[in-house]
Amino acid sequence: MQVVMSGFGYSGSSAFNDLLLETGCFIELEDELRFLVDPDGLVQTHEILKHCWNPFTADIAFKRLSALLKTLGKHKSVPYYNQRHDQTVSPNYNQAVDKFLSKIDITSFEGMWLGINDAFEYQRRKLSQWSLGLVNFKHNKPIRIIDNARNFWTEAKVFVQDLFSVYQDKHLILDEGFASLSPSSFLELLEDGKMIASTRDPRDVYVEVLRKGVKFIPQNPKTFVKWYKGLREWHSQLAPSSKVLT
Repeated sequence: MQVVMSGFGYSGSSAFNDLLLETGCFIELEDELRFLVDPDGLVQTHEILKHCWNPFTADIAFKRLSALLKTLGKHKSVPYYNQRHDQTVSPNYNQAVDKFLSKIDITSFEGMWLGINDAFEYQRRKLSQWSLGLVNFKHNKPIRIIDNARNFWTEAKVFVQDLFSVYQDKHLILDEGFASLSPSSFLELLEDGKMIASTRDPRDVYVEVLRKGVKFIPQNPKTFVKWYKGLREWHSQLAPSSKVLT
């Protein structure tokens, strides 16, 4: 079983983690899984393929997801400089990534597309060809068409379970910030997942933000109120679930 602890940042989820760890039945991953709810992660990519698909968005989404997954398994690779999922999540992380990407149903061709390599890019590359004297220089780039959101989501679930297989029968604690803002999509990726959505008095959160100089939460009081209010309003609109404890 996987238990997801989620909040809005400094909302007390770590206290729940410590409580579960005291039972002796759980272990906690060292890192948050940055490829789940982060930009260009599995959840966002699936939403694009399922709800706003077109060949262009699918191509860009897959390229960005691929780059994110590979970055997380490299040494000191930006923008996740200190994240090494091959060390903190699973020793088989990079192999699992390669297997997952190879399983996605893709049609690929060489071509040009606005936003990928537009007319300006074409002329620049053509000038480079002339200056370097490269006769067989290719102007086009691979364009990948993914038109099967169901296949993608199925393979994404297999990928996540492959990573967790190294823990065998142990119960996992996943500390995933903001996962509580999209709990249904997040929990679909887990074979036997539950979520505890932690909230805290926003005044206490704000004091903690100022005390620690947190950079991903606004420190201006008016901006903070607007920021936190938006999170709460979004969270309050979510349908209740028997798998989510709030």
